[in-house]
Amino acid sequence: MKISLDPKFLVTAVITFIILVVVIVLVNKFAGSAVASVAGTVMGGIALKLFDRLDYSPTIHYEVKSSSISISQVYSALVAIFIVYGSTVFYDISKNIFRASYGENYICRPEALILLVIFDWGGVAFAGWLIGRIFSDHAMRFTAVAGFVLVVVFAVNTASGGLTDTFNRILNCLIERGLIGHEAISEKLGTLYFNFRVGAILGGITRAYLAIVMARIASRRRIKKVLDTSQTNL
Repeated sequence: MKISLDPKFLVTAVITFIILVVVIVLVNKFAGSAVASVAGTVMGGIALKLFDRLDYSPTIHYEVKSSSISISQVYSALVAIFIVYGSTVFYDISKNIFRASYGENYICRPEALILLVIFDWGGVAFAGWLIGRIFSDHAMRFTAVAGFVLVVVFAVNTASGGLTDTFNRILNCLIERGLIGHEAISEKLGTLYFNFRVGAILGGITRAYLAIVMARIASRRRIKKVLDTSQTNL
Protein backbone atom coordinates (compact mmCIF):
# COMPACT_ATOMS: atom_id res chain seq x y z
CA MET A 1 0.00 0.00 0.00
CA LYS A 2 1.57 3.28 -1.14
CA ILE A 3 0.67 6.62 0.47
CA SER A 4 1.61 9.91 -1.20
CA LEU A 5 1.46 13.27 0.58
CA ASP A 6 1.84 16.91 -0.42
CA PRO A 7 2.94 18.82 2.72
CA LYS A 8 2.31 22.25 1.14
CA PHE A 9 -1.27 21.35 0.24
CA LEU A 10 -1.96 19.79 3.65
CA VAL A 11 -0.51 22.78 5.57
CA THR A 12 -2.59 25.18 3.48
CA ALA A 13 -5.72 23.12 4.13
CA VAL A 14 -5.10 23.05 7.91
CA ILE A 15 -4.40 26.79 8.09
CA THR A 16 -7.49 27.57 6.03
CA PHE A 17 -9.62 25.38 8.26
CA ILE A 18 -8.31 27.08 11.41
CA ILE A 19 -8.96 30.53 9.95
CA LEU A 20 -12.45 29.48 8.92
CA VAL A 21 -13.28 28.19 12.41
CA VAL A 22 -11.88 31.32 14.11
CA VAL A 23 -13.81 33.66 11.80
CA ILE A 24 -17.10 31.77 12.32
CA VAL A 25 -16.63 31.74 16.12
CA LEU A 26 -15.90 35.48 16.24
CA VAL A 27 -18.74 36.41 13.90
CA ASN A 28 -21.14 34.20 15.85
CA LYS A 29 -20.07 35.85 19.12
CA PHE A 30 -20.46 39.45 17.95
CA ALA A 31 -23.07 39.26 15.15
CA GLY A 32 -25.14 36.12 15.84
CA SER A 33 -25.58 32.71 14.28
CA ALA A 34 -27.39 33.94 11.14
CA VAL A 35 -24.52 36.20 10.08
CA ALA A 36 -22.03 33.50 11.08
CA SER A 37 -23.77 31.02 8.75
CA VAL A 38 -23.48 33.45 5.84
CA ALA A 39 -19.85 34.19 6.71
CA GLY A 40 -19.09 30.47 6.89
CA THR A 41 -20.62 29.91 3.45
CA VAL A 42 -18.62 32.78 1.95
CA MET A 43 -15.39 31.59 3.58
CA GLY A 44 -16.06 28.05 2.39
CA GLY A 45 -16.47 29.30 -1.19
CA ILE A 46 -13.22 31.24 -0.95
CA ALA A 47 -11.46 28.16 0.41
CA LEU A 48 -12.73 26.06 -2.51
CA LYS A 49 -11.42 28.63 -5.01
CA LEU A 50 -8.08 28.61 -3.20
CA PHE A 51 -7.79 24.83 -3.35
CA ASP A 52 -8.68 24.87 -7.06
CA ARG A 53 -5.63 27.08 -7.69
CA LEU A 54 -3.30 24.87 -5.72
CA ASP A 55 -1.49 22.03 -7.46
CA TYR A 56 -1.54 18.75 -5.58
CA SER A 57 2.01 17.51 -6.14
CA PRO A 58 2.94 14.77 -3.69
CA THR A 59 6.58 14.97 -2.64
CA ILE A 60 6.53 12.43 0.19
CA HIS A 61 5.89 8.79 -0.60
CA TYR A 62 5.49 6.12 2.04
CA GLU A 63 4.97 2.49 1.21
CA VAL A 64 3.50 0.02 3.66
CA LYS A 65 4.52 -3.52 2.81
CA SER A 66 1.33 -5.54 3.03
CA SER A 67 0.15 -8.25 0.70
CA SER A 68 -3.42 -8.29 2.02
CA ILE A 69 -4.31 -4.59 2.39
CA SER A 70 -4.50 -2.07 -0.44
CA ILE A 71 -5.43 1.60 -0.45
CA SER A 72 -8.60 0.80 -2.38
CA GLN A 73 -9.66 -1.59 0.39
CA VAL A 74 -9.04 1.12 2.99
CA TYR A 75 -11.26 3.52 1.03
CA SER A 76 -13.91 0.83 0.65
CA ALA A 77 -13.85 0.13 4.39
CA LEU A 78 -14.34 3.86 5.06
CA VAL A 79 -17.30 3.89 2.67
CA ALA A 80 -18.78 0.89 4.51
CA ILE A 81 -18.39 2.73 7.83
CA PHE A 82 -20.23 5.75 6.44
CA ILE A 83 -22.99 3.52 5.05
CA VAL A 84 -23.58 1.79 8.40
CA TYR A 85 -23.21 4.97 10.44
CA GLY A 86 -25.59 6.80 8.11
CA SER A 87 -28.20 4.04 8.29
CA THR A 88 -30.08 6.00 10.97
CA VAL A 89 -31.11 8.77 8.58
CA PHE A 90 -34.74 7.58 8.28
CA TYR A 91 -34.83 6.99 12.05
CA ASP A 92 -33.61 10.53 12.71
CA ILE A 93 -36.09 12.08 10.25
CA SER A 94 -39.05 10.15 11.68
CA LYS A 95 -37.95 11.00 15.25
CA ASN A 96 -37.94 14.71 14.43
CA ILE A 97 -41.39 14.41 12.85
CA PHE A 98 -42.80 12.61 15.91
CA ARG A 99 -41.20 15.14 18.25
CA ALA A 100 -42.81 17.99 16.31
CA SER A 101 -46.19 16.21 16.26
CA TYR A 102 -46.41 14.75 19.78
CA GLY A 103 -43.87 16.75 21.79
CA GLU A 104 -40.97 15.46 23.86
CA ASN A 105 -42.95 12.41 25.05
CA TYR A 106 -43.33 11.08 21.51
CA ILE A 107 -41.76 7.80 22.57
CA CYS A 108 -44.86 7.07 24.65
CA ARG A 109 -46.94 6.76 21.48
CA PRO A 110 -47.11 3.09 20.37
CA GLU A 111 -47.18 3.94 16.66
CA ALA A 112 -44.14 6.18 17.02
CA LEU A 113 -42.21 3.57 19.00
CA ILE A 114 -42.99 0.79 16.51
CA LEU A 115 -41.97 2.87 13.49
CA LEU A 116 -38.79 4.07 15.18
CA VAL A 117 -37.78 0.49 15.96
CA ILE A 118 -38.49 -0.54 12.36
CA PHE A 119 -36.48 2.37 10.92
CA ASP A 120 -33.65 1.84 13.40
CA TRP A 121 -33.11 -1.88 12.89
CA GLY A 122 -34.29 -1.86 9.29
CA GLY A 123 -31.77 0.84 8.43
CA VAL A 124 -28.90 -1.24 9.81
CA ALA A 125 -30.13 -4.34 7.96
CA PHE A 126 -30.39 -2.38 4.71
CA ALA A 127 -26.91 -0.93 5.22
CA GLY A 128 -25.48 -4.44 5.57
CA TRP A 129 -27.36 -5.58 2.47
CA LEU A 130 -26.07 -2.57 0.54
CA ILE A 131 -22.47 -3.26 1.53
CA GLY A 132 -22.88 -6.89 0.48
CA ARG A 133 -24.17 -5.83 -2.94
CA ILE A 134 -21.50 -3.19 -3.54
CA PHE A 135 -18.47 -4.99 -2.07
CA SER A 136 -19.44 -8.60 -2.62
CA ASP A 137 -15.84 -9.89 -2.60
CA HIS A 138 -14.93 -8.32 0.76
CA ALA A 139 -18.37 -7.74 2.27
CA MET A 140 -17.70 -9.60 5.52
CA ARG A 141 -14.43 -7.79 6.19
CA PHE A 142 -15.78 -4.30 5.47
CA THR A 143 -19.00 -4.86 7.40
CA ALA A 144 -17.05 -6.20 10.38
CA VAL A 145 -14.97 -3.01 10.44
CA ALA A 146 -18.08 -0.85 10.15
CA GLY A 147 -19.85 -2.90 12.81
CA PHE A 148 -16.91 -2.49 15.17
CA VAL A 149 -17.05 1.29 14.75
CA LEU A 150 -20.81 1.19 15.39
CA VAL A 151 -20.33 -0.75 18.63
CA VAL A 152 -17.59 1.64 19.78
CA VAL A 153 -19.86 4.63 19.12
CA PHE A 154 -22.68 2.98 21.07
CA ALA A 155 -20.35 2.16 23.97
CA VAL A 156 -18.86 5.67 24.15
CA ASN A 157 -22.27 7.30 23.87
CA THR A 158 -23.65 5.08 26.61
CA ALA A 159 -20.67 5.48 28.95
CA SER A 160 -20.71 9.28 28.56
CA GLY A 161 -24.37 9.54 29.55
CA GLY A 162 -25.64 10.21 26.04
CA LEU A 163 -28.68 7.98 26.62
CA THR A 164 -29.79 9.64 29.86
CA ASP A 165 -32.47 11.67 28.11
CA THR A 166 -33.92 8.58 26.40
CA PHE A 167 -33.87 6.69 29.71
CA ASN A 168 -35.78 9.50 31.44
CA ARG A 169 -38.39 9.57 28.67
CA ILE A 170 -38.95 5.83 28.98
CA LEU A 171 -39.34 6.14 32.75
CA ASN A 172 -41.92 8.91 32.30
CA CYS A 173 -43.86 6.70 29.89
CA LEU A 174 -43.86 3.81 32.37
CA ILE A 175 -45.07 6.12 35.13
CA GLU A 176 -47.82 7.64 32.99
CA ARG A 177 -49.13 4.20 32.03
CA GLY A 178 -49.00 2.99 35.63
CA LEU A 179 -46.52 0.23 34.84
CA ILE A 180 -44.13 1.36 37.56
CA GLY A 181 -44.50 3.53 40.65
CA HIS A 182 -42.41 6.40 41.96
CA GLU A 183 -41.32 4.39 45.00
CA ALA A 184 -40.03 1.54 42.86
CA ILE A 185 -38.09 3.99 40.70
CA SER A 186 -36.50 5.74 43.68
CA GLU A 187 -35.44 2.40 45.16
CA LYS A 188 -34.08 0.83 41.98
CA LEU A 189 -33.08 3.84 39.86
CA GLY A 190 -29.39 2.89 39.78
CA THR A 191 -30.14 -0.70 38.87
CA LEU A 192 -32.63 0.31 36.17
CA TYR A 193 -30.18 2.75 34.58
CA PHE A 194 -27.37 0.17 34.67
CA ASN A 195 -29.56 -2.44 33.00
CA PHE A 196 -30.64 0.12 30.42
CA ARG A 197 -27.03 0.94 29.52
CA VAL A 198 -26.11 -2.75 29.28
CA GLY A 199 -29.12 -3.30 27.03
CA ALA A 200 -28.05 -0.38 24.83
CA ILE A 201 -24.56 -1.82 24.38
CA LEU A 202 -25.97 -5.28 23.63
CA GLY A 203 -28.32 -3.64 21.14
CA GLY A 204 -25.33 -2.06 19.41
CA ILE A 205 -23.56 -5.42 19.21
CA THR A 206 -26.72 -7.05 17.84
CA ARG A 207 -27.06 -4.33 15.22
CA ALA A 208 -23.49 -4.91 14.10
CA TYR A 209 -24.13 -8.66 13.86
CA LEU A 210 -27.32 -8.01 11.89
CA ALA A 211 -25.40 -5.86 9.40
CA ILE A 212 -22.77 -8.60 8.99
CA VAL A 213 -25.42 -11.29 8.43
CA MET A 214 -27.24 -9.18 5.83
CA ALA A 215 -23.95 -8.38 4.09
CA ARG A 216 -23.11 -12.08 3.90
CA ILE A 217 -26.52 -12.95 2.45
CA ALA A 218 -26.37 -10.16 -0.13
CA SER A 219 -22.78 -10.91 -1.15
CA ARG A 220 -23.49 -14.63 -1.59
CA ARG A 221 -26.52 -13.87 -3.72
CA ARG A 222 -24.49 -11.40 -5.79
CA ILE A 223 -21.60 -13.81 -6.33
CA LYS A 224 -23.97 -16.66 -7.20
CA LYS A 225 -25.74 -14.45 -9.73
CA VAL A 226 -22.45 -13.48 -11.36
CA LEU A 227 -21.32 -17.12 -11.55
CA ASP A 228 -24.66 -18.22 -13.02
CA THR A 229 -24.43 -15.47 -15.64
CA SER A 230 -20.88 -16.50 -16.53
CA GLN A 231 -21.85 -20.14 -16.95
CA THR A 232 -24.83 -19.15 -19.08
CA ASN A 233 -22.63 -17.10 -21.40
CA LEU A 234 -20.25 -20.01 -21.75
